[in-house]
Amino acid sequence: METIHKTRKVTAKIPEPSLELKRLQVFVGKWLVEGQNFAGASIAPNTDFTGIQTYDWFPGNFYMVGKWDRQFNEEEHIGIGMYGFNEEAQEFYLTTYDNWGHERIFSIDSYRHIWKFTSRNERGTIIFSADEQTFIEDWEIFKEFSWQPLSTIKCTKLK
Repeated sequence: METIHKTRKVTAKIPEPSLELKRLQVFVGKWLVEGQNFAGASIAPNTDFTGIQTYDWFPGNFYMVGKWDRQFNEEEHIGIGMYGFNEEAQEFYLTTYDNWGHERIFSIDSYRHIWKFTSRNERGTIIFSADEQTFIEDWEIFKEFSWQPLSTIKCTKLK
């Protein structure tokens, strides 16, 4: 990510990012997206989609920025998210915004190669392959008093 003041010298002691944040490194890169929305999706239900997702460290390495751009027939879903780690709660989190007007805040649990995202109305599980070159995302939405399948996504690392 490019910054405005590249030559400014910093004299203050800058804190170090948490060691936990390094676990997010598995996401960093550019990923090819292939997926399918299910009947629970409010936009483009029962539709296949493709796209790109990118993840990169925000300067300072305290946060990771994720961006997505997905194509659903004539629809486009674009969004951005900021990943971080809450030292006090000892928990990862993600806040997202998209071109459909959605803002979501997820708490994240992780164990080895499995990441679980939970918000008030959506939840998802991401499972990385052993070589960390692919991952599968399965998402659900809370509708009509129950959790329903929302989408499934396969991401393959491009770089």
